[in-house]
Amino acid sequence: MWAALTHKAASRDTRNQVYGDVHMHSHQIGAGQAADLRRLEWLQREQTNLGAENARLAEELRQQSLQTDSAKRDLARANEQVAHLAPLLNRVRELESGQAMAAIGRRLLLAETQASRAREAEARIETLEEMVAVLRGDKARLGREMEETAAERDALERLWLEEASSSAPSATTCSGECDTCSTRLQGRCVLCVGGRTPLLPHYRQLAERLGVRLIHHDGGKEEALSRLPDLLNASDAVICPPAYWQLKKHCKQTGKPCVLFKGASISGFTVALAQLASGRVSLSGETIEAPGHG
Repeated sequence: MWAALTHKAASRDTRNQVYGDVHMHSHQIGAGQAADLRRLEWLQREQTNLGAENARLAEELRQQSLQTDSAKRDLARANEQVAHLAPLLNRVRELESGQAMAAIGRRLLLAETQASRAREAEARIETLEEMVAVLRGDKARLGREMEETAAERDALERLWLEEASSSAPSATTCSGECDTCSTRLQGRCVLCVGGRTPLLPHYRQLAERLGVRLIHHDGGKEEALSRLPDLLNASDAVICPPAYWQLKKHCKQTGKPCVLFKGASISGFTVALAQLASGRVSLSGETIEAPGHG
């Protein structure tokens, strides 16, 4: 900008045009950073909510476990009482007194009642065990969602920080070799298969921020599958959903880096790019190096 403004051949209109373009670009960068900050704040709130839900489920699981242990103890006591029924039946056969028979009958009735309670307790234990299994599944699912949310938050935060640092003067220059630096992808071509076609402009905008040339194929919804081999050969890495097993097979055979991402949101695509930049690929393949670093 300074070179253009101070150039001797630049006219007043040219300087005004250059200044206006740079000023507008700064507004666009600020708007993008504000949107990323709002998304980051939402993700942090979502993580807090998921943590609270996870704690609530853990407490419910603990209470259910206590109830299960208590029911098991009741069942053990009931089984011990039922074990005394056999001697009582033998005594019934031996005794001839009607009063003794009546007493034994009362005892048998009591034992049968206890046995019925034991069966009810056993059924309750089975129900509680099923509830515990469901709660454990919910806990595991929430844990995975928390990890995915944290990964999305970290990717968006890293992208925002890199944009903020790139817009401010700095005395140091990243070599592009650090594990968390997105400049490792600069100048590379990445093929994205699938995703949401209406979000493709946003995918491209994120890729352009990282210096990546993005090519896209909708996975055969409207585009011909015959184009995929040429696109695969022209790309340095692949981003696709887990269902595309043919692409996974191709990347595994050719050693091409491939990241499998669930969903098709913008944040999910950002996480996939961040994983690709850090070398955390889903299939075998070498980590992408920045141009000029071998």
